[in-house]
Amino acid sequence: MISTLLFWLALGPIYAGIGLLIRRLLSPNETPLNAEVLFLSFWLGWCSVVAGLQVGHFFLPIRAPALVIVGVLGIVGLFCSRRELLNARKRLKTLPTVLTLLAGFWLASHASLPPEHFDTGLYLHSAVQWTTEYPVVKGLGNLHGRLAFNSAFLLYAAMLDPFANGLRSPANGLLLFVLLTWCIHQATHLRRPPHGRSTDLACLFSAFLLGPTLARALGADIFGLSTDLASFVLTAVLSIQLLPFLTGNVSERERLFRWLVLCVTAAATVAVKLSAAAFALVVLAIACFAQRRARNIFLPLASGLVFGIPWILRNVFLSGYLVYPGGWGAVNVDWKIPHVLVLEHTNWIYAWGRQMGAHWSVPLADWSWLGPWWERFPVAYSRLLSVIICGIVVGVVLHALKRWPPAFKGRWQLILLPPVITWTYCFLTAPHPRFSGASFEVLAAGMMALLVIARGHLLQWTVGVILTIFLVGPTALAPPIVLPERPAVQTMVTDSGLEVQVPEGPHALAACWDAANPCTPYFRPGLRLRSPGEVQKGFVLDTEKHFPTLLATPRLGLTASPEFGIAAVSGWRRGDDLAMGSSARLMIYSEKRRNATLILRPDVLRQGEQETWGMLQILHDEKEVSRHALPLQEIELPLSLPPDYSFVTLEVSAGDAQRDPRFRSVIYFRLESVELVVR
Repeated sequence: MISTLLFWLALGPIYAGIGLLIRRLLSPNETPLNAEVLFLSFWLGWCSVVAGLQVGHFFLPIRAPALVIVGVLGIVGLFCSRRELLNARKRLKTLPTVLTLLAGFWLASHASLPPEHFDTGLYLHSAVQWTTEYPVVKGLGNLHGRLAFNSAFLLYAAMLDPFANGLRSPANGLLLFVLLTWCIHQATHLRRPPHGRSTDLACLFSAFLLGPTLARALGADIFGLSTDLASFVLTAVLSIQLLPFLTGNVSERERLFRWLVLCVTAAATVAVKLSAAAFALVVLAIACFAQRRARNIFLPLASGLVFGIPWILRNVFLSGYLVYPGGWGAVNVDWKIPHVLVLEHTNWIYAWGRQMGAHWSVPLADWSWLGPWWERFPVAYSRLLSVIICGIVVGVVLHALKRWPPAFKGRWQLILLPPVITWTYCFLTAPHPRFSGASFEVLAAGMMALLVIARGHLLQWTVGVILTIFLVGPTALAPPIVLPERPAVQTMVTDSGLEVQVPEGPHALAACWDAANPCTPYFRPGLRLRSPGEVQKGFVLDTEKHFPTLLATPRLGLTASPEFGIAAVSGWRRGDDLAMGSSARLMIYSEKRRNATLILRPDVLRQGEQETWGMLQILHDEKEVSRHALPLQEIELPLSLPPDYSFVTLEVSAGDAQRDPRFRSVIYFRLESVELVVR
């Protein structure tokens, strides 16, 4: 615990030193150092290191020497700014310093606990290990599709891996600690009461982010390698950096430095988490609009190229696509992930945010997921949503009464636009708060700043206390985190002789955790090395003999020719056999239009405990294609399959479905096998 805090206290100034070095090169006659300049310098240094790691990983694995180089650069930057740092040290105040150390101690105590974030075991830890062992591995997504989720944050985590304790990494904790330090600093510098000035607004906004930041510290993310926490921190930092441009609290002398930091942070945010791209782009657009200078567009374009070109090339190396997941811009390389697997991973991301536990074809079919989604909406975000609604109501009332304070007659309200657009985009694609970064928190903090700084001293402080409880409440009431069970790992051999570690159990629960590489929950017999015996050269999927397994629970007796993919997606009972209730669906994928034959071999039809007779109705893409009386031995059904996905629905009724449909929902029906062959 103490060692973790000391590591953060040592590494934080290193990144700030790199930022100060860039600042000195950019403008030798810079303004005196203060807390805000140090805060911005940290993020400039951190983002610059991430950009360098993206380039360096094409040639070398990310190991301890990279951290040594970063340390040397940081020390040089600190040495060059030693006089300014000594002067800034004299202005340190006791209260924020003590509170920061106490918060860091508390944060380190949580970051030292075992990692319990499921994605850490599912693929993030494996991705870091691949990064530390080899340069970028071509076709790594063929081994495990999530290993091709390209996040620059994992390069930073790999650089710190020598200081990780097993699966525990200090990477996320450092970013959260820096944000927490700034929020504490701003909260302690807030005047009582606020007078509606731009500095008060900035302090209020950062102070009200303190509650959500503390709440995040109790989550499972800080223990492991989750990119969601990094996205939260970066989007919150972007909002903090944007606010001075909206309030006009930026001098001409420091405008270039602030604009550079904002552009670099926005580019790094996209490289860390693709789902945060909407937030970052809107922030840049608003900052450009606030400055009203055409030449300011060149700096974000340059930052985008510095981060974007290596990031896109890494996508091509890992997956064979310019953007993954999504499958945009397929490149003609031998290690390209099969298109069907790209669709599967993309659809699962969209579906997971709508209805967890169901196959992606169910929530993506219509809007029926909306009710269950709202029932499972996280409690902490529901409280934030309550704050946002209260802010909207009060804002409408103030507007109607024409009692807006002077501070709110400028452009500051645009701080609410990035989270609104981001959440709107997420709601239409993958509507889970984890994909929206700090959108909810930024919206709530902005609304609270509006309420507290409004006229009426008693009102402002009463509302401030109440709304702080709303945000800190999730911290105190955070449910205990249950450590996911780690499945046993077995060694399986592909057709090419490649040995792969595969966790036992259903795909939805299987995770590699710290198993030896190569490891994947999705064993595919057609997986092979691009160059025999050389793992670093990458992986290829041979689809001539084996169609890539679709991402669904495998079922015994469910087979298909290599030209097709088939999966049991909904209506099937728990287990690995082909047992269903009164209705179930099969999903079929074909790369191109083909004629096929679906062979069904019914086994048992029961009404209660007794075997009985009934009726089987078969629909292809919601159109009835055949109806059969049961029991029978075998059904051969000709199908004309379109390119892409199609669905076969099986509906069974006990007795005569037309005369006596009462038993439709109580029967048990099992298929011995389902086979799909080319016709």
